[in-house]
Amino acid sequence: MATLSALPPVSLLIAPARLWISYTLARHRSALRPVAELEFPRLRQFFSSELLTSTRYEAVDRIPMAPPLRLWSRLEGAQSAAGLTLRDAYFVRRDELQREDLHAHELVHVVQWRLMGESAFLRTWLSDEQDRGYDANRLERIAYRVQDEFLKTARPFDAETRIAQLMMRAALI
Repeated sequence: MATLSALPPVSLLIAPARLWISYTLARHRSALRPVAELEFPRLRQFFSSELLTSTRYEAVDRIPMAPPLRLWSRLEGAQSAAGLTLRDAYFVRRDELQREDLHAHELVHVVQWRLMGESAFLRTWLSDEQDRGYDANRLERIAYRVQDEFLKTARPFDAETRIAQLMMRAALI
């Protein structure tokens, strides 16, 4: 069984990851739909209409996974991932499509990509995954925190501002 330390340095993974992302999004372009088309009233209360209109999603049977992440998936159990965000699009497993909180989680990642830019997002996510593991990955922790607040809060809040605050507190932006 491979270990995470057997992977190449994160700096060598960025360019291939960007190519894979571009390829994957191009391959799925015609199937991606605006999040605004989903009938989720709470998303509209927490996220801007601009974000919901510009972000696209696709329901898939299996989440696409980049080659380096396939190795990690055997170690971290990511094969069961319910979603994956790439730039301003995300994929959700078809059996999880009706989970509004999952869409909120993936929208957090879209906001993170926008705030950080692609290279910084990828470098941070991959480094944290390699050095800390999924549960301690700072980008994932923020996404799960906002997702949890989304689920437990009766009063809507500006999720995009909240994400920026949490990212500043974590010194990510």
